Amino acid sequence: MSDPLPVRVVESHPAAEGIHRLVLDDAPFATQHERPGQYAVLQLPDGRKSYFARLSAPGDANAEYLLGRGAVAEELARLREGELVTSSAPQGKGFDLESVRGLDLLLIGTGTGLGPLRSTLRWLASRRGDFGRVTLVYGARTPPHVPLRGELDRLAREDVELDIVYSQHGDEPGYVQDRVVRRGGDLSRTAVVAVGQKEMIQMLRERLPKLRFDLSRLLLNF
Repeated sequence: MSDPLPVRVVESHPAAEGIHRLVLDDAPFATQHERPGQYAVLQLPDGRKSYFARLSAPGDANAEYLLGRGAVAEELARLREGELVTSSAPQGKGFDLESVRGLDLLLIGTGTGLGPLRSTLRWLASRRGDFGRVTLVYGARTPPHVPLRGELDRLAREDVELDIVYSQHGDEPGYVQDRVVRRGGDLSRTAVVAVGQKEMIQMLRERLPKLRFDLSRLLLNF
């Protein structure tokens, strides 16, 4: 694995309420991004650093990230085009999508967890015939908290079923783990790609088997 290197900010702008989009030059690490779901360590000039999952997919020209709350994320969001930040090479196991070829895919996430799910969707674009039905269940507080809304709507018009769950908006606010159960269906031929807090993942582990889901097909990036 390559040592951390300074990389240049290509683009930086708000993506939604409370979420920022950071685009970095990925030339030093482009060939090392192997799977959706991988992350990098981004370090500020003062030495503070944190982990961020990639929004971009393997093969993309730039490394993209969704930044949420937290001291490091908020400082990174203040960087402007042309400034430098230290980045590690892509790390982590990512999502082993090759192991679930031929199955339907159910992608589940909330907040900045949309990043690695969007990476997955971009990776799938050139391999769409290798998988069955693709569904994204995404959770946000309110509509203004949803990043990449235009891109999500475009995917929904194509061949990805989009189900957005709001926890603080609408007549029936809720959470993604509850929506998945209410959707019902038979998940015996489905792989689940999930990104979220430990409590959400634990609830999915408890509830998905009720839909005939095989927990060995639960793909996590940690």
